[in-house]
Amino acid sequence: MKSILIATISGCLLFFPAAIKGQEKLLGLKKHKESAIERVITPLNKAYLGKLDELMDHLTTSGELNKALVVKNEIDRVGRKPSESLEEENIPERLALLSRQRSAALERALAPIERKYHKELDRLLRNYTSAGNLEAALKVREELAKYRDGPSSDDEEKGFSKAFLIGTVWEYAIGNNPDRLQFGDGKVLVLKGDGSGNFTPGDSREWEMVEVKKRQIRIHWNSGPLVATLNSRLTEMESGARVLERVREDD
Repeated sequence: MKSILIATISGCLLFFPAAIKGQEKLLGLKKHKESAIERVITPLNKAYLGKLDELMDHLTTSGELNKALVVKNEIDRVGRKPSESLEEENIPERLALLSRQRSAALERALAPIERKYHKELDRLLRNYTSAGNLEAALKVREELAKYRDGPSSDDEEKGFSKAFLIGTVWEYAIGNNPDRLQFGDGKVLVLKGDGSGNFTPGDSREWEMVEVKKRQIRIHWNSGPLVATLNSRLTEMESGARVLERVREDD
């Protein structure tokens, strides 16, 4: 009986090593992402908290107790939830400004981390699928689904935000030559293609979010606003009859 048990355990260990290694790689990616986020959030929050301390001192000295308490609550909240932004409602104007500046800085800093994480998950999924390691591939796909195909609005908002779009490039065809749009913070740059894979910078336009839950953005062209909607996987952008495809970072 003992020999049968040992043989069974040995067989399981021989059957599952690829899946175990797959889980280890996925866990490693998650930890790497978390460490990268902590490295960018810590100095931003340190600077933010320093400005909040100055603001609270000023309000306290001025005798504005209620406003000072609101600032103190924000200081405590950042300590508990360092990656979240303040809900701007009935707060001092100076605090609202500082909070918006911090939120914008967080978006800019976190966007490349999220994009790199998505890219590495995509690569891992392809590698596991082509190697026949389907169990590990399914785990990676489940992680991707949290950002791309989640059924709830909370999951959807995690995957699609202004921060997600910043730095991404989208390609569309005009005649025989494909052009590209490169998204920056509030600006989108047109990259004109010559048909041979080369792109040169052209005009730039302002853009903004329209609605996160519907994954819509608005680009302000001279001829009028263009509203585009992204698919659930955040790989295509549709505006009328025109479809733009997201360009992979290694293309």
